[in-house]
Order: sequence, then C-alpha cells, then structure tokens
Amino acid sequence: MNKLKKLSQEDLSKISDFAVSTAQNFIFDRVSKKEIIDLDLNTHITYEEELNVDIQIELLLDDLCSIDEGIADAAVEYAIKELEKYLDENYRS
Repeated sequence: MNKLKKLSQEDLSKISDFAVSTAQNFIFDRVSKKEIIDLDLNTHITYEEELNVDIQIELLLDDLCSIDEGIADAAVEYAIKELEKYLDENYRS
C-alpha cells in the first residue's frame, strides 16, 4: 500500500463526504426510507502522521420493518472498504 499524499482540509472534507454518502447509500439500497424513523451518520477524521476515520451510524427503524438494525454495522464496514479504494484511487502516491 502506497503512502497517502499530504491531505488538505478540503481533501479531508471530501473523504468525510464520501464515507457518509457511501454508508447512507448502502442503507437506502436495502431499506425503504419509509421504514427509517431516524438516521444519524457521523464521521470523525483525524490526520496527523496517518489518517484515522471513525464512522458512526445511529439507525432507528419502524417496528414493522423486517430489516435488522445490524445493517448499520454492515454499512460502516462497507463504507470503510469503499473508502480504502477511494483513497487508493485519489490520494495515494
């Protein structure tokens, strides 16, 4: 794995937006928006010598929804995997 280039604040913002939209799309592809009572997605990024990304999802589904709320954990895992690809394509030298 190649080293990340020096990241600007704008780069970090794009990385955060990518992570959030990827996780959100993962959930919306599997759960009807009508069945989602509340969805809160947050990323926390720190960047000094290395990049650390923490994605947190709070998901509240309708009682009649057949989807397990564990989908939030699956969305985080998927977003992290996709983020690695995104970083490789856009920010590694």
